[in-house]
Amino acid sequence: FLREDVLQPYTEGIEIKTDDQRLVETSSEDDRINGKEIDNHKIELLFHETTKNFDKLPIQYRGFCGWSLVVYDRLLIPSNPANGVLRYKDNYYAFCDKQAAYEFANAPDSYINGVAEAAKKSPELIQLLELHTQFASITPYAQGREPGRMIEAPVTKCDSGTQTD
Repeated sequence: FLREDVLQPYTEGIEIKTDDQRLVETSSEDDRINGKEIDNHKIELLFHETTKNFDKLPIQYRGFCGWSLVVYDRLLIPSNPANGVLRYKDNYYAFCDKQAAYEFANAPDSYINGVAEAAKKSPELIQLLELHTQFASITPYAQGREPGRMIEAPVTKCDSGTQTD
């Protein structure tokens, strides 16, 4: 999107990593979520080796970190389920690092509501993050009561002129 010379002043001295590099670097034993650090009894911690069909868990936000969406103003950072997945109210959440998981666990409802608020600011996130259930009260136009009819009659305007002799 931007030329290298435009980005150079902003990226000078910064190592830019791919998502795959970041996932490999944050997949050590030290990066795993520690269940003793979570004080919320409504949250269950799941790991690959202790959960059947772990790879098939429906991770919320399509695998993006919900904490970073709220804290970094809609920044999409892929989560790393290898570090652990939190189960809260029958939903599964994965995070970009263990500190994000700890902060989410302290106030899960505020982060879940924060993601919904972020989606209100950027409606494209509803589709991207599969937030349809949180916005279930919104009916798509195509699924209205009478398909093909508008809720209100459209206002049509046109410029016209007449000539008289």
